[in-house]
Amino acid sequence: MNRERDKAKKICNQIIDVFFEYRVREIGFELRVLENKTIMWMRGNIKNSDMDISKLKNDLKASRALEYDDYYDELLGIGEVDAIKYVSYLIDNVSIHTENDILYIELLRKHVN
Repeated sequence: MNRERDKAKKICNQIIDVFFEYRVREIGFELRVLENKTIMWMRGNIKNSDMDISKLKNDLKASRALEYDDYYDELLGIGEVDAIKYVSYLIDNVSIHTENDILYIELLRKHVN
């Protein structure tokens, strides 16, 4: 379980880094590490942000790569500009939508033994 918490922390930090990079304001997130999955919710006000939502969706749409799980996990911590793409290899599902200038992201990561 600690391993999953550590991965979730790195994933959330990466999303928050992207929010900061694009001047997203009023950032909030919720994290639930359950017995068989981890769910992460993030939201932020994008009213005066120059974030490209379609690029974000594209960056996060790749499939999870179980065989490289630890490899991509390590890459998240090095501060690489395009590290957001690595998040997609660590999650099983993503939902991204906007409503009234608020960006909502939901990430699901299934636990694998």
